[in-house]
Amino acid sequence: MKKQTTLHSIKLLSLAIVAAMLIIIGAAFPVSAQDQPTFKVGDRVEVQWSSGGNWYKAVILEINDGKDGKYKVKYDTWGISNSADPKLMRLDNQTGEPNAQPAANAKPNNKQTAPNSTATQEQTTFKVGDQVWVKYGDWQKGEILEIKDGLYRVDYGSAWKPWVKPEEVRVRKQIVASTEFGTGLMTEEQVLSFVQTKTKNNSITGLEKMEVIEELVETIKARGVNFRFEAGTDFYNKFGSSGVSDSTTTFPLQANYGAPTTESWLMGAWNMTKIGGVVDYVKNNRIYRQNEIAVGNVGLITVKADGTYTWKSIEAQLTSGKWRKATKEEMRYNGGAGIVLLKAKSGADWIMFKNRETTNKGDNIVIYHLNDAIKEYGSRR
Repeated sequence: MKKQTTLHSIKLLSLAIVAAMLIIIGAAFPVSAQDQPTFKVGDRVEVQWSSGGNWYKAVILEINDGKDGKYKVKYDTWGISNSADPKLMRLDNQTGEPNAQPAANAKPNNKQTAPNSTATQEQTTFKVGDQVWVKYGDWQKGEILEIKDGLYRVDYGSAWKPWVKPEEVRVRKQIVASTEFGTGLMTEEQVLSFVQTKTKNNSITGLEKMEVIEELVETIKARGVNFRFEAGTDFYNKFGSSGVSDSTTTFPLQANYGAPTTESWLMGAWNMTKIGGVVDYVKNNRIYRQNEIAVGNVGLITVKADGTYTWKSIEAQLTSGKWRKATKEEMRYNGGAGIVLLKAKSGADWIMFKNRETTNKGDNIVIYHLNDAIKEYGSRR
C-alpha cells in the first residue's frame, strides 16, 4: 500500500513538473507561427520594448525580406527601428482595426492630430514632386518622392527619406515677403514687431508658427537688415526669447546685412582667397585640400554680362564656360542675386554671391562647390 502511494506521488510530481515546463514554454513563445498576426505597410501598431516592457505606438514602413521576419517601423515619439519583432507587436486600438488589442501601457499621443491652427487643412491627395509640409517630429519643408500603399515617401533635406501617413502631410502654400512692417532695410524694431504681431506674442504653435517663421525669413531675404546680428546685444537677447530663434531665422539675419545684391553687381574681376589648403585635388569625384592654411591671391575669376566666365586658379588651370542664375533653393538663406558657374574648376558647378556677413572693406564675394560646400572668397580687383 505504501509502495502504491509512493508511485502515485511520483506520478503527480512528474505531471506537475511537465505542467510547469509547459507554462514556461508558453510564456516564452506566446504566439504560434500559425497564430502570429500578419501586418502590412501602413498599419498602425504598438510595439513592446522587450517582453513585459511598455508598448509604444508606431507605423509600419517596410517588411524586411530577410529570414528574421522583422519590421521597419517609425515610432510616434522618437525615431526609426529596422528590427521590430512581430511577436512583440499588436494592432493599435485607435486604428479601428478588428480584434485590435487594448494598449494597456500606452500613453495618449497628441502628435498625430492635425495642427490646431488657421493652417489646418482638409486632407489632400498629393502627387510626386509636390512641395509640402511634413510632420516628422516638428513640421518641416519637404517634397513628395514616392507614393505607395497610401503612404508618402518624402525628402525633407536629410539623408533619411521616411515614409509618412497622409495626415502627416500638408499643402505648402507659397510664402512671400510681407509689406506690413515697412519697406527697405529691416530694423531691429521691425523684426521684433513682426514676430510679436504674427506669433500673437508667441501663443501660436505647430504649422501656423512654421508659416510665420517662413514669412519672416522671406521678408529678411527680400529686404535685408540694417544691423549686424551679434551675440550679446539687446536685440540678440530679445530675439532669443521670442520663440522663433533657431538656425532657420538666425542664419538669414547674419547673412543679409545691407541691401539685396543685384546680378549686375556680380559682374567683373575677382581676386580669390582660400581659407583652407593651397592645392585642391580630386579623388573619387570629391574635392580634397592639402595643407590647412589661409592664403590669398590663389586665382582670378572674371564674370561677364554675356553669360560667360573665366577662372584661373593657383594650379595654373584656366577654366572657362557659362553661368546661369542661382535658384532660390541654391541660395538657401541668402537673399539677392547669385549665379552658378557651370562646369568650373574640377569640372564642378560653383555658386557665387555677395558676402554680406564680412566686415572687410570693399566688395566681397563667396563662392562654393555646390556638392561639397568647399568655400573660397573673393574681393573685387
